[in-house]
This record gives sequence, structure tokens and C-alpha cells, in this order.
Amino acid sequence: MQELYNGEDYIVRFFKGSSNGNFIIVSFSGMSAKERKDSTFFGYKLATKLDIPWIGIIAKKDSWYRSGDYFSAFNIVRSWIIARKKENSTENVTLLGYGVSMGGYAVIKYSNFFKFDIVFSMCPQFSIDLLEVKHVSRFQKFYMPFMRNMGIKKSDTHGLIYVFFDPYDKTDANEAQLIRQNSESILIPVCYAGHMVTDCLKGSEIFRLLLDNSREHNKLIRLVSSFRRNSIGNRMIMFNYYIQKNPLIIYKFLKKLKVSDIDIIKKNNDFVNSIKKLSAKLSVLGFHEESLELLTNYSNEVSVIHSTYYLISWIGEFVCYDIREDKFYQTYNNINNRGCIVVYKDCNIYIAAPLGLIPIKYKIKKEGNHFFIMHNNNFISSRPDGSMSLVSHKRNWEKYGVIPIHSYCF
Repeated sequence: MQELYNGEDYIVRFFKGSSNGNFIIVSFSGMSAKERKDSTFFGYKLATKLDIPWIGIIAKKDSWYRSGDYFSAFNIVRSWIIARKKENSTENVTLLGYGVSMGGYAVIKYSNFFKFDIVFSMCPQFSIDLLEVKHVSRFQKFYMPFMRNMGIKKSDTHGLIYVFFDPYDKTDANEAQLIRQNSESILIPVCYAGHMVTDCLKGSEIFRLLLDNSREHNKLIRLVSSFRRNSIGNRMIMFNYYIQKNPLIIYKFLKKLKVSDIDIIKKNNDFVNSIKKLSAKLSVLGFHEESLELLTNYSNEVSVIHSTYYLISWIGEFVCYDIREDKFYQTYNNINNRGCIVVYKDCNIYIAAPLGLIPIKYKIKKEGNHFFIMHNNNFISSRPDGSMSLVSHKRNWEKYGVIPIHSYCF
């Protein structure tokens, strides 16, 4: 892989690939793209595994490819495509555009500029300009004045355009319908995949099949439906769905598994993290012993101590407090690596210190089967990244459960 361009707003990198193939691919990275930091481009692993000539455009900002020197980057990409086609020994090479989310928008918006033969657009937006759309979108908070009139027009488009989206994701479904109304595009449903439909379509073998069937949309729809049903991502989606809908069903299912099956699950961090969330959900619903049993069986790091009630956050981590910093933290994989474990006892909270329980200034309030940690009318919120902070509102991230721990460790 080599870097062709690194400007103020965009980076261009390419992988030369085989000169005997039928495709050249141009990709556009999405929002907050990891490619900004890891020196790759969107689709890099696919390019190397399938040995496909591939050039990627990485936006340094969440600008929807509307700000800065984007035409400088695009012209460099277009020149590379022309030169690469001349080197290819295969005639009639297909130029395919590939993008996700913000990049999914760009790959359609600029398909005529690049003269793409085929476009794979994953969960794109039509526009985040409120003057162009009637629906509310979670992406509209990123709107900037330079994005005015950014909507996709028929004159922007070229080639066979496929829009992959989850029809049950209201925002993405609205965007997909607007794109179809304003361009000659074909919608490919990826049901219950959520916004990141690529999670259900991972792998070089799947991508190769998508390429091979890219001119037959009915086959493409059937293939995508099959991939989605059998993907680990879909299983995780359904698993997490039932955790929210009926956590006891999932608990009873897990309870029936063999030891060998449990060992397999424990090797998958996504499943383990979901089970920790299930444990937290059960605790909030009042099923404390069941919650403890799950953590004991599925945690990869356990030993035995005797203790009382501990607080558990919504992501299944235990609450800790550093008395010197006056800050709360969450355990990492249920291991305490900062501060002391917080203990709930007799309607108060303490930290478990070597010499006993030490009271802290924060109050705890019980509502139903869950608890809130309070200070001066604010609430301690637990974040998905493990951090905790005071907020003024009281919602799901501010809820805690308690577990009567008799044989769990940190």
C-alpha cells in the first residue's frame, strides 16, 4: 500500500493489486474512520486478500466530503484509475465505488464524476441539510453551512447503484427512499442489521460473491439475505434484542448450555460483553442470584472472596471509586484496576478498603429494582467506554443494579 495524497482534509492511499482481474475499486471512508489513524483505507483487508486494485479516499473530518480540497483528492484518484486501467491486461474492467455511511453518501454523490460502473453504497444518507429533508436524523447534528444543498441529484449519479440498508432502521430507511426517489438506484435490504450493515457482510468470500453477482440484482438480494441470516453479527443483534425484550429467556437458554459451549462463548468478547449486559439487566429487574450466576460462569477472570452487595452498571461492569481523585470508574472485564470497589449496604454506599467499609459523600436512591448514585441533584452516569461522570439527567446509563456477591472476585 502507498500514499498518493495527504492534504488538509483528505488522504488518498492505494493498493496496486493484480493486473489480471475484472475490477478496480474506489472506496470512501465513513464517519470517525479508523483509517485516519491506522494508515490504511476502507476495504484494505479485502483488497489485499482478493488482490484487487483499490484506491481509498479518507476524509480527515466528518464533512460528508463537502469541505476543503476534495476535488484535488478526487482528481488524483481519477488520474490513478486511468493509469491503472492501462496497466491491466484484462479488457472491460469494471470500476466499482464502495462506501459506508458518510462514505456511502459520497460514493453515490460523486459516481458521475468518477464514472463508476457499479456502486455499493452501505447505509448512506441522502442529505443532512434540514431544508432538503422532512425526517429527523441522528446525523443532522453534524450539519455545517458548507453542506447546504448537499442532496443527491440524478445528475450526480452514474452506473448501477445499489443501496444496502436496514429497512427496520427508521433513519436509514428514510434516507434510502429519498435516494431512490432522486436517482435510479436499487435498494438491497439487510434486515435487522442496524446502521452498520457491513457487519453482516464481512469477509473476503462474501465480498467476492457480491462482486461476481453485481450485475444481477435479484441474485444480489438473495445472497445478502442469506449472508445476513447466517452472520455472527446477526446472531449478536438477535441475542442483544432478546436481552432487552425478555432477558429471562436468554438466561434460561444459557443455563442449559454444556461446559464446552460455555468455553466457546467465553472466547468471543462480543458475546461475553453482551452477557455482562444481560447480567446487569437481570440485576435491575431484581434477579440478583441469576445475575451473579452469569457473571461467575462467563467471566474470564474469576476467583473467590466473601463479600456483600456490589453495584453493577448497565454494561455489566462493577462500580469503583477513587477517594483521592473523587472520581468513579468501572471495572475492566470485571477486574478492578483503579480505586476501590463500591459496596451497597443499608441504603448507603461505601468503598471496600483493607480495614473495612469507608463511607463516601455520594447518596444512593432506589427506584423499583434499580438505583441511582446522586450528588447535589446530579447523577453518576456510566459510559460504554468505561468512564463515569456527573450528569443532570436520569436515564438508562444512570441506572445501577446490585448483586449479592458471595463468591466473586476482582
